[in-house]
Amino acid sequence: MPPHSQHTALSTHQTSGLATLGGTLPEDVATFIDGLDMGRQDLGLTRMQQLLSLLKHPERAYPVIHVGGSNGKGSVVAMLVAVLKAAGYRVGSTISPHLQHVTERVQLQGQPISTELFSSVVRDIRNQLLTTDWSLEQWPTYFEFMVAVALETFRREAIDIAVVEVGLGGRLDATNAMEKTLLSIVTSISLEHTEWLGNTLAAIAYEKAGIFRENTPVVLGPQDPNNLPAEAAEVLYQQASLKQCPIFQANSNWLQPEPNTLQACYQSFRHVETSQTLSLSLLGEYQQHNLATVLASLSVLQQQGFSTSWPSIAAGLKQVHWPARFQYFPNKQLLIDGSHNAQGFESLQRSLAKHFPGRPAYWLLSLRQNRPLTPLLRLVEEYPDTRGIVFTALPEKSTVYHSPQQLREAFRKQSVFEHIPLWASQHPHTAKWMLDKWLSGSSHSENCLGIATGSLYVAGTLLDSVTPTLEEG
Repeated sequence: MPPHSQHTALSTHQTSGLATLGGTLPEDVATFIDGLDMGRQDLGLTRMQQLLSLLKHPERAYPVIHVGGSNGKGSVVAMLVAVLKAAGYRVGSTISPHLQHVTERVQLQGQPISTELFSSVVRDIRNQLLTTDWSLEQWPTYFEFMVAVALETFRREAIDIAVVEVGLGGRLDATNAMEKTLLSIVTSISLEHTEWLGNTLAAIAYEKAGIFRENTPVVLGPQDPNNLPAEAAEVLYQQASLKQCPIFQANSNWLQPEPNTLQACYQSFRHVETSQTLSLSLLGEYQQHNLATVLASLSVLQQQGFSTSWPSIAAGLKQVHWPARFQYFPNKQLLIDGSHNAQGFESLQRSLAKHFPGRPAYWLLSLRQNRPLTPLLRLVEEYPDTRGIVFTALPEKSTVYHSPQQLREAFRKQSVFEHIPLWASQHPHTAKWMLDKWLSGSSHSENCLGIATGSLYVAGTLLDSVTPTLEEG
């Protein structure tokens, strides 16, 4: 029997939020998931391999594109899924974390699976687990169980190809128990999760390279100090060579940005070699790197028999949806961005300069305690026109977040914020109310921008109160 009494239940927000997007989960399914400790980090492949064996290896039923990296994984997954879908393929994909509903973690054709399908698969895997006498150490973590749900769902739904996002690192991540990898992708490398992956770029690159398979193609994101530093690229090339992996290096110079109106919430690029114009329904300066990575990956997939024409590529990129990643809501003057590490904040800084030059801003900030505060401080310090800041956290995760008061005091110590209103709220919805109040008092006359960043989970909570229109993307 599973040792539920020794597990920490899901937070109130996570449980109550289950009705938001995909419908309320049946009580027995929600209760079982609540018994899997979401906060448990226990890297290693043994439990996952054991679980897949129990399920008679669903991961062997289809080819897999395995996407790792520090930042950009989700965007690359979303683009690949959209293009492959437009080309006529049936595609399964995984993401983590979910923002509003747990079913987001398992997607078919770029959409979360139904509550009914999710519940059916959860029950079947649960029932098989209940026939075992595994110890607590053998019992799957929350993340491992969700990966198993995805892989089993893909088998049942007879997909043509899966696009699977690495959870943490690569070498010891649960997704690395898959065997039928068609292509491995590393989008970018930056310092992150140093307590698990090492405190140098080389060490982190080594962990990311753990997803490489013998004689299997590897696509690397563009080499750039802001995306794939030389120290990390050297390790990735070494590891690929050791496993005799053909390497395909993406290059941002393949794409030439074209002018767009921000209100359209998309950006366009001209493909230099073919002169094709590609319109991408995602904002952010860094998306040029991600799109280049996707184009390199599609070229490799074509060599492996997956046909994607330029019309299908163009059609897919117009339909990409990746919420809370530099997502702009024009009628609310609000930008929601899930950046939460140094590389992400640097990318956000460049993207703000590109898309919103000269806009005065009010900020809504949050940060987990295991993230260094300095990069977030630097981001806001260097913004040219900050009018006010509100700090928040998820109350049900108070032990893992900097308290709003702690953040406010850290910012107060910086002279640049001496005459700027700083406000602390224990709950994101109250914080957003304050942000809306500031914006409503100044946005029409001064074109102010609201920027919410620092945490994907907080971003997901904020999305509950923002309903995007078709024009907002």
